[in-house]
Amino acid sequence: MSKRIDLVYDADCPHTELARENVNLSLANYTGEIDLHEWNSSDPKCPSHVLGFGSPTILIDKTEITGTLPLAGMRGCRIYRTSEGQKNAPTVKQIRDALHLE
Repeated sequence: MSKRIDLVYDADCPHTELARENVNLSLANYTGEIDLHEWNSSDPKCPSHVLGFGSPTILIDKTEITGTLPLAGMRGCRIYRTSEGQKNAPTVKQIRDALHLE
C-alpha cells in the first residue's frame, strides 16, 4: 500500500528546504511506495486538503503529522515543538513516527 506525502509551503518560507531534506532523510531506507507531492500554498491549483496550514507542513495520507488542524486563511512560517526544543521544520523523527517507521 502506498503512502501519500504532501509538503505544503509558502514560496518565501526559508524553512522549506529543511523540511524537504528531512522528508528525504526519513525515507532513506523506506522500501514501500511513496506518492510525494509539493504544494506552494499560494498556487490556486492547490487541493483543498493542503490549505490552511503554515509553512512548511507535512501531511501523510492527508493528515498533518503533529495533529495540527488547518485554519482558514492560515499562511506564513510555523514552528514545531520537539523533544529537542523548537524547530523550523518537522524533524526526521517526527516524519518517521508519522509514517510508522522504526
